[in-house]
This record gives sequence, structure tokens and C-alpha cells, in this order.
Amino acid sequence: DGLWRQGNTQAHRRVLGLLDGWIERLLPGNEPIALVSLAHRANAAVLTDSKVAEVQQVAWPAPIRPLDPSGPALLGGAGLARLSIGQGADALDLELRGFGDLGSVRHQRLALRLAVGGRAVLNDLDGHSPLLDGWDRASASHNTVLVDGLNQREAVELARIPAPGADVLFYAADPDFQVATLDDRHAYAHSATRYRETVVASAGAKGRYAVSVFEVHGGLQHDWIAHASVGSVARWQTNVAMTPGPASLLPATIPYLSTTRAEDGRWFVQSLGTFGSLSRGEAERPIQAVLQGTAPPGVRLHLMGDMPLTVLTGTTPDPDSPPDSDAPGRAALILRRVSTDGSTLNTAFITVYEPIGEAPALKRVGRIDSPAETVVLLVETADGPEHLALNLHPGKVQTVQLSDGRPLRTDGLAVRVQDTGLTLAGGTFAEFGKHRVTQTRTSGAILTVGREAGPDSRGWFEANVDLDDPTALTGRALLIHHGDGTIHGWTIAKAENLDRGRCRFFVREEPGFTIDPDTGAAHYYQFPGAKAPKPHKFRVAKITRSP
Repeated sequence: DGLWRQGNTQAHRRVLGLLDGWIERLLPGNEPIALVSLAHRANAAVLTDSKVAEVQQVAWPAPIRPLDPSGPALLGGAGLARLSIGQGADALDLELRGFGDLGSVRHQRLALRLAVGGRAVLNDLDGHSPLLDGWDRASASHNTVLVDGLNQREAVELARIPAPGADVLFYAADPDFQVATLDDRHAYAHSATRYRETVVASAGAKGRYAVSVFEVHGGLQHDWIAHASVGSVARWQTNVAMTPGPASLLPATIPYLSTTRAEDGRWFVQSLGTFGSLSRGEAERPIQAVLQGTAPPGVRLHLMGDMPLTVLTGTTPDPDSPPDSDAPGRAALILRRVSTDGSTLNTAFITVYEPIGEAPALKRVGRIDSPAETVVLLVETADGPEHLALNLHPGKVQTVQLSDGRPLRTDGLAVRVQDTGLTLAGGTFAEFGKHRVTQTRTSGAILTVGREAGPDSRGWFEANVDLDDPTALTGRALLIHHGDGTIHGWTIAKAENLDRGRCRFFVREEPGFTIDPDTGAAHYYQFPGAKAPKPHKFRVAKITRSP
């Protein structure tokens, strides 16, 4: 992906800062270095708050011109998917992170970041210096879901064993409609059978919004957490009656020790005790929560997942809190779902993210009853009403009814229904009334890999199929599924058919691995530096529209 040796963005930026401004002077004609250019693109894909400035250079070499804000991007090797719609003050950016434990002590498994108008609104501490007490390493300091109050990786002994990050199940991005799904099999390997998040971003001429469906199967308690950005004075407000909450979120059997250090490892068991100033409420039906300070940007959450829920608001330590603030700390929102009869929980946390900024607010948001494994939403923006249907078992044909009672039938992952037609992400078809959209599956097996840099690519993959329309695949994600279940992604720069029923995908990123001719195993010379057995199956994630 261009991330320098590991999925650690802080180290990546440090290396780039050392190289920028002088390495080009060593080359004839100041020619750019392809690898450095690739590393810059990876750097731009990572969502950071523009107000957080690193050390400015005041001597030679002169600082280079900052890169323009990036659009949607997939760093499929590191496990990061960025969705980006709108421009300037109307921009809405989301970053779904599934880095795992390779190359970093911080646990960044299936965590979400969100920015409005280029300013971070929901964020974590991963872009800051490590904290002495280790709170920044805790899963609870991220925007994610905890199972049974445990950190991701579940036990200290397991956390010491490096594990791959999330698998990229889907990623496709058009300017106005973008979808990503990441699945982490290693976060709660013993406690959960599914730990997966799907994020959709949708935009019209005036309105834009995003939807997240976080599925968790397993355990007896699920805690969905959303944190304000560091340094923010914004606080959560809900439309639920709130009363003073508990002194701590820790079980009574675990004491909270505030003086421990990160190397002691106690952060792994007591992280829920870090939440303070807690208020509590109960929700039996969909609710709203707003995070906003004295001025935009902010975000309104429409929370329409499985009920009932306990709603908690509070604060956690913030290294960038203004020293004169009356309410220091970073605002936190927790949705807790608990099994009341001891049976295993299956929860879908469904959230519509409405940015509070320059663009008009959403006029109406609602969830429509639908069969199991589906989610149907009605969202009315300034451009008019539209439906969004999600199939949580993509590939399976599902039939759902929209708000007017008419059926929508599809095997795709996500379908947007507007007056003008259908937009289909994943699958092969969607049909609604007079509208029908289809697309063919592009899948097969990877046979060989080439690490040969071209004008727009860093290498290629050769596969065992003929492509129907190679030119239509430019810019799409090539997802490779190894024999051990891991799935990584690359961006297709160009595709072409060869003879003998084969094709070749030229990719913008480094291929990252070679295939052993004797064993057929994939050997990653780049992050994550692991081996993966054959077969190496591939598919191309697509979005298509009705005429």
C-alpha cells in the first residue's frame, strides 16, 4: 500500500518527513521516486484532523507543498478503507480501520473515524504520542464495539501474539455512492462468530449522509462506543431522559487503579473504568444523539439498531483538552445491549451519520421493517427521498418492501433506490418496479504475480479468466482471498485480456507478495510480512446503475 514497512501511520509520516525536500536533489533532473510518490498517496488516504500540526521545519530543506485533500481510497494490505463524498465545507469523510496488531502496540481493529468539512468529529488517539497509562492502546478508546467488556484479542496472552487485521470483504467507490465492508476474525476469535462493519456513503447535489451497520454475533454484552475528536469541547446530547449514571463501567470485582503505567498491562483489564461523569438512560425504540460544540462541524446520529439499549454518556481522558476547560475530557457515547436470559446475543448496531455543517440537514430518517439479514432505510435529503437496502448475507437473493409497499429484489450488498433509478453495489442484480440493473461477476484464481513498475502501476496479477469488459474495471478494487481466509485489496490501474484464457490486472500499489512456484504459497515481502497458503482466489468489487 505504500505504508512504510508497517501499518503504523505515525512512523510512516515520520519517515516521509525525513525524506521530503532533499532526496529529490540526489536524482538527475529532480525526478520523483515512484515508491515515495506511492507512500505519499497512502499518507493522504489516512484521515487526520487538519488542526493537529506536527513540527514545522524552519531550516533547509524547505517544507514541500501540502498534498490536496484525498478522496476515497483503499489500503487493502494494511486494512484501511476511506469513503469521501462532497467537497470543501460540505465534505464528509469516513475511515474504517482494521490494522490489527502487526507493527503497532495500539489496537486499531475495526474502528471508525469521521470528519466533516475536513475537521475530525469522531476520532481516536492513534495519531498522538503514546499515553503513560496505556489508555490509547485500549479498544475502548476507539470508535468500535466491545464484546463482554473485553479488549479486542480478549486476553493479555493473546494480545502478545501478532494477528492479521480485518479482511476486506468489499470496497467500491463512485463519487456519489461508496460502500466498504471489513470483517475481523481475530478481534474476538473465542467470543464472537461475526465481527463485521459495513459503511455506506451517499451524496446528492445538496445532501449527503453515511450509514454504518456493525454486526456482532456472540457474547452476552455488546458496547458500541463513539468518541469525540481530541481537543473537542463538544458534548453528547440525546433525546432520551438521562439520570446520573454509575461511578464506573467496570464490574465490581475489578478495581480501577489510576496510577498504573502502560508497561504494567493493566489497561487491558480496566479500560472501562476510564469513563467518567456518566449519565444513563434507557432506549426501547430508535433514538438520536447529537455531538456539537458552540459551532459546526458536528454530527447527528440516528440510532436504529437492535433494542432495547442502555444509553450512557460521559468523558474520557484527552491529552489535548484545553487547560482552562470547565469540562475537560473527550466526550463519549456508549450504547450497551445485554442478554437478559443468558442466551447469546446477535446485535446489529445501525447508525445514520448526519453531518452538521454547511449542507442542509436531513429532513427525515426512518427504518422500515424487513426480513432477517436485511436493513431497509428511508432517508430524505434536500434532494428528495431515497431508500437504502442492505443485504447482510450478500449473494443470497432477498426481497424487501420499501415504504410504499413495493418490493425490491436483489442479491447485492447495497442498493440505493431513487426516483431516477437504482444503484447496485456487489451482487449481480437488483429490480424494483420498472427499474432493473445487472452486472456480471468477475472472479477466478490468481496464477502469477509480477513486480514490474509501469506508468500507472507498481506490478500486476495474472488470472485464469477472460474479462468481458476490461476497461470498465479501472479504478475498482481487486480483492484476493488466500487459502487461510485472509483477504487483501488492490486498486486496478488497468486490466487486459491475454491469450490462453488468461487476463492481467495492473495495480496501483505494490503487489506485496510473490507466489512460491513449488508450494503455491503467497510470501508477503511487504506488510504484513506473512505467508498465506493457496488457492489465491480473486473477485472485483463493482458498483453499477440502471439506465
